[in-house]
Amino acid sequence: MLNHDTHSMRLTDIRLVHQGSFLSCYEMDYKDSAGNAKTYEMISRSGSIQSTLPPISDKNTDALPAQAVTLMVLNEEQTKMLVPAEFRMAINRFVVNQISGLIDEGEDEDHAAARELFEETGLELAEIIDKLPPAYSCAGISDDMATQIICTARGELRGSNSVNEEINCEWMDKEQIKELLSNRDISIGGRCQAYMYMWAHHGT
Repeated sequence: MLNHDTHSMRLTDIRLVHQGSFLSCYEMDYKDSAGNAKTYEMISRSGSIQSTLPPISDKNTDALPAQAVTLMVLNEEQTKMLVPAEFRMAINRFVVNQISGLIDEGEDEDHAAARELFEETGLELAEIIDKLPPAYSCAGISDDMATQIICTARGELRGSNSVNEEINCEWMDKEQIKELLSNRDISIGGRCQAYMYMWAHHGT
């Protein structure tokens, strides 16, 4: 069993260095396993202007609740996977990734998943097959957490209904996904790449 209770790294201080509308930047001072001082930079929704999450402090370093949902979407026959390619401003290019989005105030994860799926693709959420516990989206730079939902969908595909999102989707079978994964000219999100591989090679 993995040991989560003991560690030699010690947090000594946290400083808010920039408060943004949606993300804030922090510096976190640590003592490493040899006792040396180290400063680590990270970003969080905590403490940002639009967030209801409290600022990070040395008294508030527990895992946050899930702030978002991410979807692995299959057709109702479970013979094809929905493959979205979204233009991502941070890297100025399209990336194959999951349908995802923030959980709005007053929503539960299921409603957020159905809303995001419809907004980004025009599809109706047909069935939730499974829902995993919240997981860190990118623990190397952020404490952001999302709930992974595996589901089926029905309906006619269309583009996103938001002017702030440019998303193109396609249904692909396992052989098409294997070809996609081997194409070095296609950018794919890391977690998306992993679950696409597992479904194409080992999924039912």
